[in-house]
Amino acid sequence: MNKNTDTILLDGDILAYKVSTSCEEPINWGNDLWTLHADAYEGKAQVDLYIQQLKEDLNAKEIQVFLTGKRNFRYDLYPDYKGNRKSTRKPMILGALKDHLKDKWGAHLIEGVEADDLLGIAATEPEFGDKSIIVSVDKDFKGVPCKFYNPDHPEEGVETFSLEDADRHHLFQTLVGDTADNYKGC
Repeated sequence: MNKNTDTILLDGDILAYKVSTSCEEPINWGNDLWTLHADAYEGKAQVDLYIQQLKEDLNAKEIQVFLTGKRNFRYDLYPDYKGNRKSTRKPMILGALKDHLKDKWGAHLIEGVEADDLLGIAATEPEFGDKSIIVSVDKDFKGVPCKFYNPDHPEEGVETFSLEDADRHHLFQTLVGDTADNYKGC
């Protein structure tokens, strides 16, 4: 791993979603009765353990967590943005874990702006510069000139995207679209 990392810029949305989903447990009470429960205490402990392990693995001095607010400007520009996700149920303790990221880890959140945007801005600020790594599973960060680590693919290590790489990826995504965000492209 990178041995000269000052700051991890963490996608808190993805972390909170993954952990909150993993904490959900169905119970079959018999006679076709099922319930679903989740333990927020367990979820918070998993979040804290993950962050501590990530700091250790990437040899980082600090971590900055970023979250998305309730709404973002993209819906004003394109009302069908993420429209393919409207029927997807949110995990039960998602809100509790996001609150935990704000309370314990000082997560950054600006209403109207997605965590992705905040991460991209932070990664290109002189304050963080070359000694920061965006940590997320989101492929859209290939459109940001930054260092990037995908925890779902640790074998890829820390990737570096130049400005030219980022511009190329951004233009490619604009042309082909992004089914995950319900953007059709050309």
